[in-house]
Amino acid sequence: MHAPKPPRKRSPRAAPSITSDEPPPLPRLYSKQFVLDMLGVGIRTVQRWRITLGFPHTKKLGPGTEVYLADAVDAWIARRLR
Repeated sequence: MHAPKPPRKRSPRAAPSITSDEPPPLPRLYSKQFVLDMLGVGIRTVQRWRITLGFPHTKKLGPGTEVYLADAVDAWIARRLR
């Protein structure tokens, strides 16, 4: 007789990815004024960059509150520096 095979181990990818009840981290946000100050430009320059160079769009959080996703702005700057 053959010995029974040991149970197969599950691959790490098959395991559940959430191990705690913590919510996912929130994205970092930049205010419009912070982006203008950081880049040293005016709003018209950012609007032109959005059209011609693919600068990220703002996200609306509420009435009169628009922000940039920090990761999108940082990635755009990194691409421009290459």
